[in-house]
Amino acid sequence: MSRSLTLIFGVISIQAQVAFNDAAFESFCISNYDTDMNMEISMAEAAAVTGVMNCSNLGITDLTGLEAFINVENLNCADNLLTWLPSLPPPLLTLRCNNNPLESLPTLPSLLGTLVAYQCQLTSLPAIPSSVYALIVANNRITELPPLPSTMDVLDVSNNCLTSLPSVPTGVYQLGCGYNKLTSLPPLPNALEVMSCNHNSLSSLPDLSGTQLVSLEASSNLLTSLPVFPTTIQYAYAYDNRLITIPDLTGLPVFTELALARNFIEDVPDLTGLTSLQILDLNNNFLGPDDCPNIAAAIALPMTVYYMQQGQFGAYFSELPLWPDSESIQFWIPRITSNAYLSFLDCP
Repeated sequence: MSRSLTLIFGVISIQAQVAFNDAAFESFCISNYDTDMNMEISMAEAAAVTGVMNCSNLGITDLTGLEAFINVENLNCADNLLTWLPSLPPPLLTLRCNNNPLESLPTLPSLLGTLVAYQCQLTSLPAIPSSVYALIVANNRITELPPLPSTMDVLDVSNNCLTSLPSVPTGVYQLGCGYNKLTSLPPLPNALEVMSCNHNSLSSLPDLSGTQLVSLEASSNLLTSLPVFPTTIQYAYAYDNRLITIPDLTGLPVFTELALARNFIEDVPDLTGLTSLQILDLNNNFLGPDDCPNIAAAIALPMTVYYMQQGQFGAYFSELPLWPDSESIQFWIPRITSNAYLSFLDCP
């Protein structure tokens, strides 16, 4: 009888150990959670782990065994070599798995608040729990987003393959959607303070007047005009577009910097009323000597105005096949490739 009991307890003991597939993850767990110092992790030891598990940047390829850590609330497994994740702890509040070659994510726990999964290889996302308030999944290959929870206030989906965005929750104050394939944006929430939508194919922006926008990055799109800015705006960057006029900037008491380089602007209006504006970039537009008086008046405020480089060689690419003399092209190309401008405007 005694020998039988010994065998039974031995089997139970073996079964009670957490199984790992990755030596680096096993070593991490033993170093941090092996309370009885037997060089193994029991199921009880794993269940006793609460709070933060930070196993980032350890060269881990497999997190098998994580399933036993059922009470972890904050998991940081960033900067490893993971291609998949096992089932996640039910009470998990924060997941940081960025900078891994992850191709998919498991079902997300219902209490999750923050998901940081940028710089992976994700092509889609699982359903986003209603508790999530921060979703940061930039630099992936995502083609479509699931519905976003109303609790969300930070959304960064930059540098993906999105052609559209779902409805943006009303509490979002920070939106990053640059470097995608967007042709339009949905209505924007009143809470919005920071938006980056650069490097898309946007021909227009939604109404901004009801937002709390402080900073706008909308460069490298197809914009022909800018909407009315809210009075909270401080910085706006819209270079590399198709703008033909400088927008009305009156009534913007804290507006500090406006970048409109590489557009198609031909006229500079009177800017002397814009006493808060400190920097205005108008390089590589189509300004001429007749704009010098208003430029000089703005500089006298004082305002820093960048204007001397004018014209865009890229605007004439469509005309290259019409050039009859190939020697002319050979003459111009070395000069244009070393200088992004076609003319030099020097206002006294």
